[in-house]
Amino acid sequence: MFDENPNRGLGSWNAFISGFSQGAKEALTLFHELRRHGTVPDHLAMVSFVLACFANGDVGLSGQMHKCILQF
Repeated sequence: MFDENPNRGLGSWNAFISGFSQGAKEALTLFHELRRHGTVPDHLAMVSFVLACFANGDVGLSGQMHKCILQF
């Protein structure tokens, strides 16, 4: 359903990233797709991204997360 929506607003991105944060890899993949899509994440997306990073245990993403947060 998400992939078929050509008008993805920030609310749609947030809902899916938050929902996928239970499955951390999917949430991280979707967050990176959000960035490639040119959408600027808001605070809710960043919180979901942080939770997914911790759930995934991927320390390497901490640098990317820090850079993205500083862009706000």
